[in-house]
Amino acid sequence: MQSVRHNEDLSGLHLQRPKPMQPTLPLEPGAVYHLYNRGNNRDDIFRDDGNYEHFLKLYAQHILPIVETYCYCLMRNHFHLLLRIREPRARADLSDLNESSSSD
Repeated sequence: MQSVRHNEDLSGLHLQRPKPMQPTLPLEPGAVYHLYNRGNNRDDIFRDDGNYEHFLKLYAQHILPIVETYCYCLMRNHFHLLLRIREPRARADLSDLNESSSSD
């Protein structure tokens, strides 16, 4: 890798552009997905029990309102989720239920 000093002429320096990201497709209501993620360089993403608990808390808060979870597997350096995207009406019903139970 070439280093560059401040105010140095860059005309002869070849810089690689990052590859463009793949276009993303919207998740379809009613569709079933196998989602997975692995740590960079296969590094651990869950370093202790508290990390698993935190992940599940955030999952319940942000993901469960829009999906039905069929199964999941959390391992130290990656996870798998098998889920189905809820229909928009089911999401609204769930939201209404959450709002009414929190106002009791």
